[in-house]
Amino acid sequence: MSGLKSTPAQRWLARLSFVLAGLAIVILLVFAGLKSLAMVAVGLTAAVVSLAAAYLFLSRRGVWRWLSLAVFVLAPIAVIIVYAFRDLLWIAILSAAVWLLASMTARLALARDPADWRMPEHPAQPPARHPYLIMNPKSGGGKVGKFDLKSKAEALGAEVFLLAGPEPVDVAEVAREAVDRGADLLGVAGGDGTQALVAGIAAEHGLPFLVISAGTRNHFALDLGLDREDPSACLGALSDGVELRVDLGVINGRTFVNNASFGAYAEVVQTPAYRGDKLNTTLSTLPDLLQGHRGARLFVQADGTQIEAPQALLVSNNPYGTGDIAGLGRRARLDRGRLGVVGVTVSSAAQAVGLLRGRYATGLGVLTTKQIKISASAPQVPVGVDGESVLVSTPVTCTISPGALRVWVPRDRPGVPAPKPPRDWARLRYLAGNFGNRAEVTGLTGGSNMTKKKKDERNRDDAASRASSSAAGQEAGAGPPPKMKRKEYERQMRVLHGELVAMQEWVKDSEAKVCVVFEGRDTAGKGGTIKRITERVSPRVFRVVALPTPTEREKSQMYVQRYIAHFPAAGEVVIFDRSWYNRAGVERVMGFCTAEETERFLQLTPAWEKAVTDSGILLLKYWLEVSPGEQTRRLESRIDDPRKIWKLSAMDLKSYSRWYDYSQARDSMFAATDTAWAPWYIADADDKKRARLNIISHLLSQVPYKPLAQREIRLPKRQPSSGYVPPDLPVRRIPAPF
Repeated sequence: MSGLKSTPAQRWLARLSFVLAGLAIVILLVFAGLKSLAMVAVGLTAAVVSLAAAYLFLSRRGVWRWLSLAVFVLAPIAVIIVYAFRDLLWIAILSAAVWLLASMTARLALARDPADWRMPEHPAQPPARHPYLIMNPKSGGGKVGKFDLKSKAEALGAEVFLLAGPEPVDVAEVAREAVDRGADLLGVAGGDGTQALVAGIAAEHGLPFLVISAGTRNHFALDLGLDREDPSACLGALSDGVELRVDLGVINGRTFVNNASFGAYAEVVQTPAYRGDKLNTTLSTLPDLLQGHRGARLFVQADGTQIEAPQALLVSNNPYGTGDIAGLGRRARLDRGRLGVVGVTVSSAAQAVGLLRGRYATGLGVLTTKQIKISASAPQVPVGVDGESVLVSTPVTCTISPGALRVWVPRDRPGVPAPKPPRDWARLRYLAGNFGNRAEVTGLTGGSNMTKKKKDERNRDDAASRASSSAAGQEAGAGPPPKMKRKEYERQMRVLHGELVAMQEWVKDSEAKVCVVFEGRDTAGKGGTIKRITERVSPRVFRVVALPTPTEREKSQMYVQRYIAHFPAAGEVVIFDRSWYNRAGVERVMGFCTAEETERFLQLTPAWEKAVTDSGILLLKYWLEVSPGEQTRRLESRIDDPRKIWKLSAMDLKSYSRWYDYSQARDSMFAATDTAWAPWYIADADDKKRARLNIISHLLSQVPYKPLAQREIRLPKRQPSSGYVPPDLPVRRIPAPF
């Protein structure tokens, strides 16, 4: 998830989903009473029995297989008969329909911004002068001839090579020879296996690649948003196209565009009789595979996670959508730089039933990684690489090459539909309970909070506050929202803390570099905000930098030199509690630098911050604004509170009297250093609770993170005591007065 941005429509849809879910339950309770519990029990029992029967059908032979098939078919029929006999069928249908509506509205509420799942487009430049296309006339039931692809391609200036002979052809070698003769674009009209081989050659030479959807299934073309009904439309990329930069998977040196499958599927396809009789071959082979009597035993390791002896393993070039553990659906993006891994271990009917838990099932391992190693009990294992069965030597290593392939696609194409969002109950609850703006709150309460607003306004220094808010980019004359209650604040913060942890894991996994700068008025709440950001995350990932007064040696260095030393490395988030912008603020106002030094700093900062962001660092700059009246109250509270007196320095007292000097310094700083690559973000911090929530929410929205798949964690068994007895040593225990 790339942040917590939401629209009013999403928030209302989230609320509606909870209302509909409650209504579905109410329908059962009102119309069925205590029978509703029996209805649910019967339905769940039937689901469990059906799934167990399906496993037994696949893993057994003879009478057991056919008895299992009968149970699988009869279980749902029996449920319908029981419901109808008890006059509960209409209640079950109505409740299920309302529950389905609740699920649909929840999905709509959780829908992501298109920027999160659409791959960025680049100009298809320079135009291809010598495109070379390899076409398989037999692929897809003869689509090459049916759509006259050869003639249409040649009319656009392409050279076409037909795989028409009876002898096998090394398409990779054909592509290499074409490159040697001057081809500046390679393309394939055929299956995904052929696409992958030629795509590897195109990536090797940095050439654009053209995908023509003339295969049988065309999963690669599907995920690129190409027209699978009319393959000739793909040729439009030669005349009016855009470029997508996609990843390539690599398995022991061989490229793949979709996936590599191990275990049951690959073993079945490798069977000689498979092509002649696919159904019977699969049914006769699966029992031995599922019971471990046939096929190599696999051992999988990726990023410290192990999957032992999976019966089926799917490694994909970027992960498939939510809930797709078979690789039959779509991948919304092919440029995330991650392999998707799904391992299934089902050795009993009980484990098969456990698959009802989805990704949390004991027998299911789901993760993403950059590299995965598969060992086996045999020197070679069959692998289905983009639908083609090959024997691969073990151990097998799968990696990913991010952005390795330049794919040209037509500008006008069907495109990729919005992916189904994951079921994120925490975010759904957040959306349902979040009132995004004051207008929405007022609409719900009928304006009953206006008295509190006016009371808050009377407690402020109106004239100075409005001038300050206007200068800091706030809406002039707008009254503050009501003070947030602590219970609501903690509830919202709990959700944000969970997202910060998800962001942390993404930063580590993707080796991102994030630098966050906090500046603002004295007492604006920079330290408290930073504390709330970091209190639930790892200090090894989130580092806080608050530099003291520079030493004499540091004063002789380039001004920003001592700050650059603390910039983030890969997999780190560095937070500056005040930064190099001291030169534009306190140093300027209090006379610690000359006017010429300040002017030079303001001139040079945009350029060197551009160099910072160009190096791959995400730079976020926040200014916390507080009104004069609120600042006075906070400073006075420090005088009277022994816990806060340390915060009140001599510099704070000197700065307090120079409010407008700081305002002018701030305005000059914004004018000079607010750039497209490193903009300033301003937060109204009179209400500390709202400011913290707003800043953290905005921070999350600026980092393009996605929650990683969580692996199931179980505590290992402790070692036996082996006769250990604690010695009687003289120890000093601390007093326990509490």
